[in-house]
Amino acid sequence: MRKFFILLLALFLLFPQTANAALVSWWKMDEASWNGTANEVVDSAGANHGTSSGGATTKVGKIDRAGSFDGSDDYVSMPTISGLSTQQTISIWVYPKTFSV
Repeated sequence: MRKFFILLLALFLLFPQTANAALVSWWKMDEASWNGTANEVVDSAGANHGTSSGGATTKVGKIDRAGSFDGSDDYVSMPTISGLSTQQTISIWVYPKTFSV
């Protein structure tokens, strides 16, 4: 198991994360800061940049930076992306500081 983990780590370091040509958009949300300026949330795969609203900002994360939202009125608006089909895959990592049901 340890050898497998070391192999994965080596591959990750040799081939850093880059946008795949098939991706429509990829928002890493790792910019130094957001302040509501148009196109500040950078699309690493293309030109579909977003804009933060309601006080959304970035903070230091475990690796690089991450989007930070207060859960009441913060969001990032994205442009309408032409050419999308009805079948899509969306992936997101979320770290809630509190969670209630």
